[in-house]
Amino acid sequence: MRGFCGIDIQEERTFFAFAYLKGKEFIPFYEFDFTSFKKAALRDRIEEVEKEIKKQEMRHSFFAEKVYVGLPQEWERKKVFSDEVSLNKRRINKKVTFKDINLAKREIENLALGWEEKVIHHFVLEYELGGKKYSSPPLGKEGRKLKLKSFLVFMNISLYEEVKNIFEDLGRRFMGFVYHPLCYVGLMKKEDLSGGVALINIRKKETDCFVFLNQRLDFVGIIDFGEEKMIKGISEKLSLPPSVVSKTIYQFASFGEVDFSKEINIKNKNHYLVLSLHKLNSAMRELCKEGIEKAIKMVKTRLGEKSLGIVFTGRFTNIENFSSFLKEAFPTLPISKFQFKNSSAFGCIRYSLFKFLEENKVKKDNLFRKLIDIYKEYF
Repeated sequence: MRGFCGIDIQEERTFFAFAYLKGKEFIPFYEFDFTSFKKAALRDRIEEVEKEIKKQEMRHSFFAEKVYVGLPQEWERKKVFSDEVSLNKRRINKKVTFKDINLAKREIENLALGWEEKVIHHFVLEYELGGKKYSSPPLGKEGRKLKLKSFLVFMNISLYEEVKNIFEDLGRRFMGFVYHPLCYVGLMKKEDLSGGVALINIRKKETDCFVFLNQRLDFVGIIDFGEEKMIKGISEKLSLPPSVVSKTIYQFASFGEVDFSKEINIKNKNHYLVLSLHKLNSAMRELCKEGIEKAIKMVKTRLGEKSLGIVFTGRFTNIENFSSFLKEAFPTLPISKFQFKNSSAFGCIRYSLFKFLEENKVKKDNLFRKLIDIYKEYF
């Protein structure tokens, strides 16, 4: 069986998944994860994943013809960019068409990015035509200039080409990168994003905040709070090396209450440290609450009263009792009951195949529509 492979290389583990299409239906086939080498060179890490993929292909009689990869945070760049583009060189009003929207998006990318940068995702947050603002493409409306407010995710083009070449050398078709938060969005159905949903993704260096309304990305914001800041804060509070805290929180920490007397022995170089688990958990809860409060404040005003809730994602949210902590710390918070049944590697494939947030209701022009647009522009 032929199909797709999604790869999500995280700090200490690598996840990959196989899937295929049956008609227009996305079918998850198999998922796997393994411990990976953090400091290996790029080619070595990809070849390491390739060995594991081949093992599972043999075992399940599957061939992953096309590969999608979660974009590593250290490679990603992003910005919100706003500018206007002319709709007509003759400076007269014209009706906005599908073609105009696509041309405007390309023009925004040219204005916003340098020659050494490659766009990975382009979300139009807002359109403006003749002084009026629109959340969806103002098709059929008349104007001379169209203003776009866009959220762009991009990366260095040479890095992109390097990854593409490595996969080609391995006999795989590299189909592109996926911005990591979208790997979680890819696990949701388009209908799940209809009634107002916020996604708060706690990452290594920062927290990304997204609000989805009416099946589109309505807002994006970034909070200066992430795993690194959390680890640094705990390190300062408990007078421990950051490296010790980093190992400890994912092995022993919990957002739940523990007995005051409970202690653990942590190896630090050639000796052991005795650490109060109660103090570790308390410091983590305190710092996490501060960061999450900022994220909630950012998204709550955009959601409105009829929201379906807030979804929390990221490695940090997998620590024991995180959900109970949220309910206790934020009792009135509308936390979404959405459950991710598959890994982010599946979401990586699914979002890439459908890209339902970036289509902005703009479909490829058929020949008849193109002829009409050319006729109108000429006459």
